[in-house]
Amino acid sequence: MFMFALPFFVVYFLSKKSWWAIIPAGFFTTIGLVSLLDVLIPHEEYARLPNTMSWGVYTWVLFLGFAATFGVPWLRHKTEATDWTKYPALGFLAFAIISFVLGEHIQEYWLATVMLVVGGIFLLAMISKKVPAASQGTPEIKA
Repeated sequence: MFMFALPFFVVYFLSKKSWWAIIPAGFFTTIGLVSLLDVLIPHEEYARLPNTMSWGVYTWVLFLGFAATFGVPWLRHKTEATDWTKYPALGFLAFAIISFVLGEHIQEYWLATVMLVVGGIFLLAMISKKVPAASQGTPEIKA
């Protein structure tokens, strides 16, 4: 995985316009790091029910690496069009924190947590929606 990441790092550091290359480089590096941790640091396998999803010990490292992968291009948002990268970075960061806190129980609560977060975002969007005053009327769109 580190060898897959290397060309993308080279492209990223050689060209200032190739900010996009840090995203595949970060993904490959993160997957390589999690694989390396799994081999180097012994751990006990979590007990799980048959036919259920199995989250690894280093799930939080994976999501934290993905958050950093999208956080790095966001640092260039004043000079490049990378402002959108804050959304996946924050989402991955939140999931990293949740998986760190819940540990082995994340497979039991991840779906409910995601649904609650998405529902909360929709509620905030509905509450904060600007409604035009009655005297203003509806703006006309000219084609």
